[in-house]
Amino acid sequence: MIRKSISALAAMLAILSLTACGESVEDKQAAADAARSELLQESSSNRLPNGASGSCTGDNDKLSAVRLATADDYLTLNVDGFDADQGTTVLYDIMFTSDTGDMSQVGLKTMNATNENLQYVYNFTDKKQENYGGWDNRMIHSRTFSNSIPVDKIMGGDVTAWKATLSVDGIEVATCPSDGTSAMLRVEE
Repeated sequence: MIRKSISALAAMLAILSLTACGESVEDKQAAADAARSELLQESSSNRLPNGASGSCTGDNDKLSAVRLATADDYLTLNVDGFDADQGTTVLYDIMFTSDTGDMSQVGLKTMNATNENLQYVYNFTDKKQENYGGWDNRMIHSRTFSNSIPVDKIMGGDVTAWKATLSVDGIEVATCPSDGTSAMLRVEE
């Protein structure tokens, strides 16, 4: 959908440049700005909106609760987790499903043996992974930790289903919500 929008924007800009021979630079710029604004509005309708929030209770003390909120184009994650053993690989992943079926996965992974960390968003529609910095290994060793990542690649809408999973050394050990269903991230009115 975004590719179609970008193609449409390019076509509109080409037509504007061909048909606007007598127009001023300001008129051409205003038309280009309007087309760009329309494209941004269309693409932002497929991502998590600001002002959304949701929470769940996990199925054991290794993932006892997860709270999510969006503001200023960032998703803030608050996880009540556990103190991971040195030498383990820990992955918290949150799967998001929009009302149109688009899916994204946010992953927070730490390889304790090497002190390597990976924070990413994987978009299943585009089949692309976007890596982000800012993941502090010390956070995984506290009982409760928080982190924020940009929402620009997370597919969603005003109501988005989500589920969190904790894996240690590649084995799923906990889920949130505890019953295996999905929690909802929504904008409250």
